Amino acid sequence: EGYSESPLFSLGEMRFALDLASLRGNGPIVIKELAIIEPQVAYEVKGGKSNIETLTMGLPQGDKDKKDDDKKKAKAEKGEGRKVVIDLLEFRGGKLSYRAKMTLGKAITLPLPGLTLKEIGREKEGVSTTEAIGKVLGELLNVVGGVVAKIGTAAIDVGKGAVEVGATVVGAGADAIGSAASSIGSAAVGLFDAVTGGGSDDEADDAAKEEADKGEKKTDGKGD
Repeated sequence: EGYSESPLFSLGEMRFALDLASLRGNGPIVIKELAIIEPQVAYEVKGGKSNIETLTMGLPQGDKDKKDDDKKKAKAEKGEGRKVVIDLLEFRGGKLSYRAKMTLGKAITLPLPGLTLKEIGREKEGVSTTEAIGKVLGELLNVVGGVVAKIGTAAIDVGKGAVEVGATVVGAGADAIGSAASSIGSAAVGLFDAVTGGGSDDEADDAAKEEADKGEKKTDGKGD
């Protein structure tokens, strides 16, 4: 509630391998491999809470509600809601769309690091579909949180330049907002690449400062 209408999650392609033998009987359904390729994650923060956190909080939290636990077991005994085991789940080639106050309300796109999860539900002889989704969302939130933290670091590294860009945007009006947000986003990408092996810390600092300078020139009407 209160977030944009952009879908929280979409994907370019999905591949999976199923253990067909597990379909027989009442045991857990075993998914040998599930690959989510080129996922697009829209991460938004409003009032100090993200859309992913809001969704995760709405899911049942394991044994938190013991009153419902007996009902779930009863349903399982009747053959309803079979459990699942996911031996390997991967997110590859994803992108993160981030929108918050620090991006001036504009969505910026950043690369999303790969995520690999193994043996989901294996130790428990299977988990419910809801528990599996909760596990995946929780791990995805950790990855997204890491990317967002680096955006904050980039903004700090840009320092005075970023502040001046923001001040200029406020005075210049709506047309300049996209340019300033793009500059801050590009600086964050530069820092992110450096942290993940794409360059040195000095290169990250240089990239951040360079993008901030470009943003200042564009908003002043002195860009190319």
